[in-house]
Amino acid sequence: MLKIDAGLIYEKGVSDSAISVIVGDASANPLGADLIRATKASLDRGVATIKTGGFAYDYGKAVLNTITNDGFRVLKTLSGHGV
Repeated sequence: MLKIDAGLIYEKGVSDSAISVIVGDASANPLGADLIRATKASLDRGVATIKTGGFAYDYGKAVLNTITNDGFRVLKTLSGHGV
């Protein structure tokens, strides 16, 4: 599994983005493939909660619940990178 994470600070704006991919055959790294699938599912569920007048808490709760239900956990001390 390869993760590429990049950040950008321009004028007063800060951006951060990352992508993870399986290198080679996914069957050689089933845990990595499961992590990528679970991460995508948690993002999709989080995005589905976004609405006018909504709360960031709802997004975070959906992401956290999805990822933990799939057997993974969020490393709270590493999330956000201050963005």
